[in-house]
Amino acid sequence: MPRGGKRANAGRKKGQRNKGTQEVRDLIDSNVDLTQMVLTLKAIALDMNAAPAARAVAANSLLDRRFGKAPQAITGANGGPLAIVGALGTMTDDQVQELIAQLGGDAGDE
Repeated sequence: MPRGGKRANAGRKKGQRNKGTQEVRDLIDSNVDLTQMVLTLKAIALDMNAAPAARAVAANSLLDRRFGKAPQAITGANGGPLAIVGALGTMTDDQVQELIAQLGGDAGDE
């Protein structure tokens, strides 16, 4: 019997919402005032009967609101600049322009 790999009809169906975070989405969609939203998020985070995913999202939302999201630096190796690796990194400028033309894009030459 094969193991692993893709299984037919496995996972959440396309277009279905994640049930674990539905409570938080409903809260945001209901246009409550900010104070009520924070109090509701707190209630969800502390509710032991709520879905664990909903509790985690609510707690994370509260922390983000209070302290802001943590900065995420996008850097290359050892904190240096990003390096283009792969096919585009080895192409000449003329080859890049040709590829852009083939893809129907605007190369920026005006």
